Amino acid sequence: MKRLILAAACLLAGAPTLFSQCVVTKTQSLCDCQAQFADGLTSITGDIYVADAGKSTITFPETCGETVLTLGNVNITIGDQDLLIIPNKLNPDGNATALTLKGETSTSRLTYHGIPYFNDRAPGTFGSFSDAESDLRRYATSLPVTLQYWTAARDAEGVNLRWASVEEKENDFYAVEYSHDGRTFTEVGRIDGRVSSHSLLTYQFHHRPVGGGTHYYRLSQQDFDGARTSYAVFPISVEDSGHLSGIYPNPARAGQQLNFQAPMGTPAASLLSLDGREVARFVLNPETAAQGIALPGELSAGVYLLQAGGTNHRVVVR
Repeated sequence: MKRLILAAACLLAGAPTLFSQCVVTKTQSLCDCQAQFADGLTSITGDIYVADAGKSTITFPETCGETVLTLGNVNITIGDQDLLIIPNKLNPDGNATALTLKGETSTSRLTYHGIPYFNDRAPGTFGSFSDAESDLRRYATSLPVTLQYWTAARDAEGVNLRWASVEEKENDFYAVEYSHDGRTFTEVGRIDGRVSSHSLLTYQFHHRPVGGGTHYYRLSQQDFDGARTSYAVFPISVEDSGHLSGIYPNPARAGQQLNFQAPMGTPAASLLSLDGREVARFVLNPETAAQGIALPGELSAGVYLLQAGGTNHRVVVR
């Protein structure tokens, strides 16, 4: 099974720049090490030394740039009196079965997913965080899906979302989730998974976000017993494509007529909810710029986007 690997190499003077030990301090993060990145999910693999002259708290990143990280087969050593934090969203992948976690002294500390673990050996020896190793390995082997990549990118029509798995176990479905603020997510698409697979499976979903600005996408996977795993959030910047001219009244009421100017030759307009769903479609007169449409009488109060001929405008319904 081919894995995308984060080469744990350092930029330190005199150190080899490829597949060398990565030294992580408060001033040099894991992302500062020389890396071999590819689109999508990347596994942290190699020798990593976490040390910053003692009493330092160092947190591994969940992403490096736009690259989402997972924890693979690593050999991590934590320095004297240093604390390494592996955050909640940095999960082990299906290859994290040969990892080792060591401490230089009994004062070396590790916190994984909010749980503190303690070094098993006396000072002066390279001890093992054996409980943490067991927990990480157990979690890695129990994952229902091992992703090869998960990406989101703009295209001419909106946002193209792609992902692939190299292994699936008891996988019920994938859910594509969308947010316009990065905090509250709504499911905008669902694709069935495979009950069992050990081959490369690719998936794709297209979404048309409403308006310009930053839009957020998250992929979640649910197995048949209801357990759910959420992967990284991708922010996508979308430029506003223009505005309809002279729309009124705005705010408006359900059932009320809207008047506006649209580009000549525009045959139709769409009213979209903020999650990109089309709630109404209107036939326009392509021979004139002046247009009038009646909002649906059952339309709920809220903010919508009226799109016509590549232009758009936010409409508030009271």
